[in-house]
Amino acid sequence: VALSQGKIPMLLRNRGGLFVNAPNVFGIPMTGPGMWIAAMGADVVGTPYPDLLLWHDINGLQLKTSMGRENRAIKLELTGTRDKGSNRRTNADGIGATVQVLAGMLRTTTELGTQSAGMGQSRLPISLGMGRAERADAVRIRWPDQVT
Repeated sequence: VALSQGKIPMLLRNRGGLFVNAPNVFGIPMTGPGMWIAAMGADVVGTPYPDLLLWHDINGLQLKTSMGRENRAIKLELTGTRDKGSNRRTNADGIGATVQVLAGMLRTTTELGTQSAGMGQSRLPISLGMGRAERADAVRIRWPDQVT
């Protein structure tokens, strides 16, 4: 989900590495009367595939579950630690950490911010796509204190 230059919400679908606008993918336009106001990807139903939570100005909160396809994802929940007797430490939620997953020729990277968790709310596990790879070849985490 992205905003156009005119600040209009757009849903972009990956078509072989090219992101294409899919304005009516859920049967309701992304703009105009009765439009989507907010969207968030998360695994809501407990499958390996991310689902989409949407807020529509007329119909309210809606859940669009992923049907899977051949692509896979890896879920990670980062938990920081504090080493006793050392000044090395990381925050408990991993905020500010950079995570990279390598699966075959595919590289997926994200930086953890605070956008998916409010005050006093636990973070959701992050989900990083691996294409059709069966498993990740490597997972690299660089914590905010530069520890890898």
